[in-house]
Amino acid sequence: MAWSLEVMGQFDEWWDSLDDGARESVNAALLMLEELGPRLPFPYSSAIHGSRHGGLCSTSTSRI
Repeated sequence: MAWSLEVMGQFDEWWDSLDDGARESVNAALLMLEELGPRLPFPYSSAIHGSRHGGLCSTSTSRI
């Protein structure tokens, strides 16, 4: 099952600021996120603890 990704806010500006190598890495991670959704493993995502909403995860481009 493929998940839908929706980018918001300043994504386009940030994306345009990346060099080709960084874009390639980020694109690979986005493809994994699209494929795996909430099953995206660490180190690409991690659980958010203490939220009143269960099952929340954050993603990090610093791990790419």
